[in-house]
Formats: sequence, structure tokens, C-alpha cells
Amino acid sequence: MVTKHVALRRSLRRRVPTAVALLAGSLAQACSHAAPSAPRSAPSKVEPAQYAIAWADGPRGVRSFWFDFSGEQLHLRGELDGALFLVNGAVYRWKERKEVGQVWKECPPDAPFAATNDEPSADSAPDAGDNLRDTTVSGADAVLLDTSAKTERVEISQPPLDALANATEFSNTIELQASAGPYLFMHFSSDAMYCGSVHGSPSFSYDTFDLANRNQADALTKPELDALRALALQTERVPLLACLAENHDESGAPLGAAQLPELELWGAYPVLNGTGQLAFQIVLGRMNSWVAGPMSCTVKLDRYPASLFRLAPPRGLAVLLAHEPELAFRGWSALAASELGRVAVIDRIFAEQAKRDSADE
Repeated sequence: MVTKHVALRRSLRRRVPTAVALLAGSLAQACSHAAPSAPRSAPSKVEPAQYAIAWADGPRGVRSFWFDFSGEQLHLRGELDGALFLVNGAVYRWKERKEVGQVWKECPPDAPFAATNDEPSADSAPDAGDNLRDTTVSGADAVLLDTSAKTERVEISQPPLDALANATEFSNTIELQASAGPYLFMHFSSDAMYCGSVHGSPSFSYDTFDLANRNQADALTKPELDALRALALQTERVPLLACLAENHDESGAPLGAAQLPELELWGAYPVLNGTGQLAFQIVLGRMNSWVAGPMSCTVKLDRYPASLFRLAPPRGLAVLLAHEPELAFRGWSALAASELGRVAVIDRIFAEQAKRDSADE
């Protein structure tokens, strides 16, 4: 594995004759939906060097790559485990957080809400006793990486311990699906059984966290989301119909074209297509029935409103993908021009954090 990565670094330091052509093709195709191309007679602009981090799933798990790209040359500066983000010149790492709470083993006769389907509250938390068992709930933080030993965490999602009140079963997951700049695109899901309920209580959501402002935010506007939904229904009709046909209504009949207009947009986040161009993963869904629950269909769009090109990956990522095709890149962020003075600091962060990670293994 070490030999492989040495070879990767050597190959990336070579000049890549096709890099500019590959990048130009990516931009032209990505913007073809709504943005006119520049006149062919216009002189080519020499782009300044760009410094960026991209993270990916691969054979070694989730890894982040710190690189610079100038002209036709890509230089890999460092690698670390986990999903990393560049925000305001600082480096953060995604960290799932686990906490332990307690649920009932069996519902006691006098359990709060035992005879109703009311929502539980923190006031209904059970007292400690032999009728309790431990369960683990999940949250997530962004951990600041720096050259000192101090630890700073930005809370992204607190483990939902309050949701354990009056429950006999509870589980939840939080998945980082993608990132672009300061925006972290996440999928939350949970399932629970509460005393007094005749059925389980599943829930899910697609949320975005703005790491720059440290709050939940909407990375895409409503008009952009509406446009993505319309494009999905128009251009991905065949796979959507195939997805619908796998589900049935309350009478047992398969769903079809009549249900297409009922599909709502539940989630949308940036991804890469096979050549490193910006695309969008779209999740459309509907409540199928109270028995079957919700159903969803996922499609990828290579066309999108031109305004969404603000979430495009940094230059050079297409070249990195071409060298490492087994990696599935899911997030990217870059230094702003005013933050280039941080390059040497980030180099040290990667070098020193790699030593800490190795010592912790």
C-alpha cells in the first residue's frame, strides 16, 4: 500500500498534458444547461494555483487528500484518514459521537403515556432500575485540527438522548453524504418503539450544516430545488418509473406514471460523475401507505441550474480522480485567494496529525 501511494505522488508531480483539456470539457458540459459558453476567440485565462482538500471512500476507508493544482500540474501534499473540510482557512474533520442512554426493557404498567400515542418528553424519562437497559445513540461533530494539542469541536448534531424517554427500542444513524465548501450534506434516520404505541416511530431527514456559520442552513434555494425536481421528472422518467413499479399501493397494485407527479424532493446534494464533473444526487419520495411507509427513488442529474455551479469541485479533482479511479470522491473544499498564507500551516497540520493518528492506532 505504501508503494502504491509513493507511485501516486510521483505520477501526480508529472505534468499532465490532458489536464486542461479535461477541465475545459468538464466545465463546458456542466454549464451546458443554462450558461452560454465563452466565444472561441476569447484568449485563454491563466488560472492561479488552487489549494484544496477532497475526501473519498476507497479501499482504505474514508481518506482526505490535500493538493494543489496550477496550470497542468497536480501536486499531492498530504493525506489523512476521515472526511476533512477547509473552512475559513482552518481544517476540520468529521467525527461521529456516541453517547449511552437507557430505555425500558419492558413497559411498566404506570409508564407515562402508556395508554396514549402522545409524543414522549424528557419529563417521562424512566427512573433507574432493573427494568432499564443501555442503548447507544449517535451524533456528530467537526473537530478542528491544528498544530497544538488543544481540541475544539463544532457540534453538528447532538446525540438525541431526549428521544429515549419512554422508549423500549431506539436506534439512529447520521451519515455524511457529501460536502461542498462549508456545506455538509447529511442524512438522519431513527426508529423507535414507545410505550403505548401500536406501531414503531421511524423518522428521517436530509439536512445541511454550514460549518462557516456553525448552524443548520439551506445550501440550495427553493427555486433551485424546484428546478432540480422538474429536471428529474423530465429527464429521468424511465428509472423513476422502474423505481415506482417496485412499490405497491394499498390494494397491492404496482405504482406507475400516475404517481410521478406525487413525488416530492426530499434531498439534493452535489456529487461527481464518472469524469469528475459536478452532478447532483436527487432523492424523490412519497408516503406509500401507513402500512408500507414512505418510499424513495434516487437519480443522478448531470444538468442543473447554472447558479449551482458555485458548488463545483476545485480544479484538479478531475485529474486526481483519473489517477485514482477506485476512489469515490464525495466532498471538496478549497482555500480562498485571501487564505493562501495558510498553506504552510496546513502542510504542518497534515504532517503532525498523521503522526498523531499513527500513534493512536
